Amino acid sequence: MTEYQFAPETVRVAVGAVVGWSNDGTTSHTSTSDATGVWNSSAVAPPGPPPMTCPYPPCGNTPGGTFGFTFNARGTYPYHCAFHEALGMKGVVIVQ
Repeated sequence: MTEYQFAPETVRVAVGAVVGWSNDGTTSHTSTSDATGVWNSSAVAPPGPPPMTCPYPPCGNTPGGTFGFTFNARGTYPYHCAFHEALGMKGVVIVQ
């Protein structure tokens, strides 16, 4: 997840694979199945500022949030960001 897109937009995996999404953008995103009830990540936070325990700058930002889902059946699974679907933030997982 990045600035209003999934990269890559299409992922091909084997049955039983876990697909992971991580947010590297500047705003929250979701990974939400187009088919109701298959999966919904809820909001995945973007990277944050350096932790308060940073002894002196520059310290790296805290990593963005992540979400994973196990695909146990063959098929084509289109999905979108619930916040940014209107901006074209869509993807597809193809399980072979």
